[in-house]
Amino acid sequence: MYRIGRQTFDTFVEILQCNPILKSRGQKPQRHVQWQLGCFLICYGQLGSPAHDTMLKMGIGYGTVILYCRRVTRALRETFATWLNEKELQESTDAILAKVGFPNCAGSGNGSLIQSLQPSWMGLAYLSRKGFFALAIQAIVNHGIWFASWELGWPGSVTDSRIFKNSHFWQHRDQYLKYGQYILVDKGYPSTPYTV
Repeated sequence: MYRIGRQTFDTFVEILQCNPILKSRGQKPQRHVQWQLGCFLICYGQLGSPAHDTMLKMGIGYGTVILYCRRVTRALRETFATWLNEKELQESTDAILAKVGFPNCAGSGNGSLIQSLQPSWMGLAYLSRKGFFALAIQAIVNHGIWFASWELGWPGSVTDSRIFKNSHFWQHRDQYLKYGQYILVDKGYPSTPYTV
């Protein structure tokens, strides 16, 4: 059901349980990381398994599915796709300058769609502009096409620009890009001092 083996699942649990996002901060304790990771894997690991289907399989509320998926996505992003450190950022800008001639370019970003079946709940929200049901994903990569940032889980009808403006990267862009650095983006994105 989770689309990964038990050993891999246990390894992810061990890695993620140290992340403060998956630890309780208030009086009401969070469910164990195993539950939250399992919910995430059911929701995103099956073709067309939106939050409604996952909530029925796990016996939890719709909002709880969304909450668990957001927590796990954020924890995975912080663990495996951390933004470039100073050295990596300089390597990326140097490599892009040498290869294509863009000075101070840190990488590139774009969105894509993960095709799915029609969800049983809020189905039209997942209908993409390309005419099929999908989840939207957006990523920023460095010169070596390594993921430096991503957003996952938006319905397919949401525009790349809206996902980008709500992303952690955009909301903290001044912390990620310094000294006049920017990323290259597709034509659907805003043109700003941080994006070209």
